[in-house]
Amino acid sequence: MTTAKPDKPSTLRIVDLKVQNIKRVRAVHITPNGESTVILGGKNGAGKSSVLDAIQMALGGAKAIPADPVRHGAKRGSIVANLGDLVVERVIASDGATTLTVRDADGNKKSSPQRLLDELCSRIAFDPLAFMTMDPSKQNETLRQLLGLDFSTLDAEHERCYSKRTDINRDAAAARATAEALVVAPNAPAHPVVVADLLAQLESANAQAEVVRTHERSLTTLRTDIDNLQREADRIDAQLMQKRMQLKGLERQPPPAAPDTAAISKQIGEAELTNRHVHLRGQRDALEQKATALEESAAKLTARLAEIEADKARQLAACTFPVPGLTLGDDGPMLDGVPLVQASAAQKLRVSVALGLAMNPRLKVLLVRDASLLDETSLALVAEMAAAADAQVWLERVGDGDPTAVVIADGQVSGDVEPANDATPAPGAAASA
Repeated sequence: MTTAKPDKPSTLRIVDLKVQNIKRVRAVHITPNGESTVILGGKNGAGKSSVLDAIQMALGGAKAIPADPVRHGAKRGSIVANLGDLVVERVIASDGATTLTVRDADGNKKSSPQRLLDELCSRIAFDPLAFMTMDPSKQNETLRQLLGLDFSTLDAEHERCYSKRTDINRDAAAARATAEALVVAPNAPAHPVVVADLLAQLESANAQAEVVRTHERSLTTLRTDIDNLQREADRIDAQLMQKRMQLKGLERQPPPAAPDTAAISKQIGEAELTNRHVHLRGQRDALEQKATALEESAAKLTARLAEIEADKARQLAACTFPVPGLTLGDDGPMLDGVPLVQASAAQKLRVSVALGLAMNPRLKVLLVRDASLLDETSLALVAEMAAAADAQVWLERVGDGDPTAVVIADGQVSGDVEPANDATPAPGAAASA
């Protein structure tokens, strides 16, 4: 026995829309009659945008409701959007309080109505024409939200790593340049000369020199005494003999070697220059070590930046883009390897509409403001894409020359009778799109 597969949920579109006392709208009742495009025509300020706002308020919830949603003078406003299998009714009081009811086709109320709508609607409001004119970086962000890609943590880390690497590379280059600027003698020793030791050697040498000088003075004195005693030989023979014996004894002793004090003095004079080169060598070595350490840190950050980009690339590769050939680039979306900003107007429009349709796979309702910017060819392209996707596109255009447009004048469909401002939600006058 074969188990029957569950039916695929039907596509939801607006089959009937009633708006009363919302922003500039007095009362509007529009029945698209199965058309893929609903064009809202009329003058500026007539209420066209308010109709689109009402659809967004009905489906989007509190985040889509502005600060002053009710028409001035009315106590409350209401929106009833019949989506075929679901009927959404939202009532908004002048003080901002809102109630939401969602019923199925049999009239049964749905529990957690806003959560149900959130599951049907895109996470972000999307207007194809607004997307076409966005800055490429904002287009990238919109695509990320559409695809559920959150690069905020990776982008923040990327920015931190990039900034830190820039600072480190700057410090490393400065350290390297300072090291290279230091002129160090090629034969500079690794350790400084201890001048105190040389001074001690000099002091010892001076002491020895004094001994030598004392010895020489003693010889001179003795010879002088001998000469004097010789002249008084008769009187001081005994003293003369004693002095001669002292002289002979002293002469038999080898004289102490005179130290080379000049060499030591020269070393002391050269020590200052030598120590300066030692200091420069140590300074250069420290700077080179610092530069090497900084360069290693920068290399690690470069590797991390590559890992971040690879992680983002893996996430992108796992995503299915709604438009073939579309992907995220560094500076904006890319289409077939070329920046989307360089694509033709028709390509941009096709991509933008395809994105909008893909954002709501079941509730295929797309709102297009400023549709006056579209020429007839572009308008036909939108209609063709909407029909092919079994979707519905509501477009706002200035003017009443389009015979297929629902013309809005003074907050209601042109020709309708104005209802009471505080009327309870009522159908209003129907207008076929």
